[in-house]
Amino acid sequence: MKNHPVYKKYLVSKEGIIKNKVTGKTLKQSSNNQGYLRVSLYCEKDNKWIQRKVHRLVAETYLPNPHSKREVNHKDGIKNHNDVSNLEWVTSKENKRHAWDMGLYNSVGENHPQTSLSNETVTDICIKMEQGYRNKEICELFSLQKHIVADIRSGRRWKHISKDFNIKVKRKHRKSPDKIIEIAMMLEKGDSISYISQKTGVKDYDIRRVKRREIFSDITSNFKF
Repeated sequence: MKNHPVYKKYLVSKEGIIKNKVTGKTLKQSSNNQGYLRVSLYCEKDNKWIQRKVHRLVAETYLPNPHSKREVNHKDGIKNHNDVSNLEWVTSKENKRHAWDMGLYNSVGENHPQTSLSNETVTDICIKMEQGYRNKEICELFSLQKHIVADIRSGRRWKHISKDFNIKVKRKHRKSPDKIIEIAMMLEKGDSISYISQKTGVKDYDIRRVKRREIFSDITSNFKF
């Protein structure tokens, strides 16, 4: 087992077992509504408990990610098979394409991204919105028309899902993933918050939140700052 690169208190095995290094106890894993296994970790830096998906913890611990890809794919399509040999870093488009090729979108209707949407797909879209993805980027990722994405964000459609996400953010405050990666790279280099703010045009407050991993933690998880 190896220490997780961020959550140093926890050990991660290649098979997807997570242990508390201090107590020696194996963490209990539970399945979320999408079928992914997750554990509760205590984040000392933020002084709070957080939920993390097991497959991401394994990938972050064992798999290099030189191209800073943001998602972890299960090669065999089985969401609870979290052995490192079954995982790979992918882009969102690569992840969707793999799901399609594996037949995980198993019907032309509810699950097809260009027609009606499934609850799972809308949840995925809301997660992207909450992470800071703009409507235009989501349209490209999911092959959707602008009005559909706008309706999800506004709550005109699928409100029973979107109500659980913080997605109604004013446009001027939303940040693209590329902008967050730029900030993360500068933080990793040791640049000051004021310097980063000056170069990127992002407010000091938001940069501090990125640094504390309060926002966009999925994008910055592979950066050390």
